[in-house]
Amino acid sequence: MNTSVKDVETFADINYNILNKILLAAGIIQCCFYNIKAQSAGACPAYTSEWGHLYRENGKNKDVLGIFSTEAPLYLLDSTQTQYKVQVSNGDIGFIDRQPLQKSMRGKKSAGEPLQYFYRGKEGYQCPHFYVQGSELRVRKGPTTESTATRKLALNELICIDYVPLYQDGWVYIGDHFHENPEYIQMKYLGTELTYDKI
Repeated sequence: MNTSVKDVETFADINYNILNKILLAAGIIQCCFYNIKAQSAGACPAYTSEWGHLYRENGKNKDVLGIFSTEAPLYLLDSTQTQYKVQVSNGDIGFIDRQPLQKSMRGKKSAGEPLQYFYRGKEGYQCPHFYVQGSELRVRKGPTTESTATRKLALNELICIDYVPLYQDGWVYIGDHFHENPEYIQMKYLGTELTYDKI
């Protein structure tokens, strides 16, 4: 009788371990393959009250991933006493220095917002923007060249942005505000407005 009880306990332990491994593998697969998109469709972001930098790591290491505008939408993932861990519009995840976050946009810019990244027009009241530098630039559904093309942009078309990646071949988000119809283009194809004297 003791042998059969021991066999049942061993069988239960083995199955329990196998089940744990299956659940762990399923969790890893979900994290790696099903959470690729930048934001959840329809999720409501918070908005920055000041422009700033997105850092790769928390703490004093200031390895900069990108720069965000005033009132840039972001999704708060975690926080410390000095920084927030956030996801910005193009899907980059990093850390920003703490600042007041807003529930809505108010159409303002903060002092010192760099014009080379966030040009707002001659009067300074437009959305931060760049212009398309090539004809028929493909807009992608995801931030990769393998992603489906959704449409093409014309040469010199104005594109509003809220985040500029500072690494090579970075992507910017140009889709709808709540990511229900995501669209991306590479930052390297954007620049200043083309005029006849520049062509």
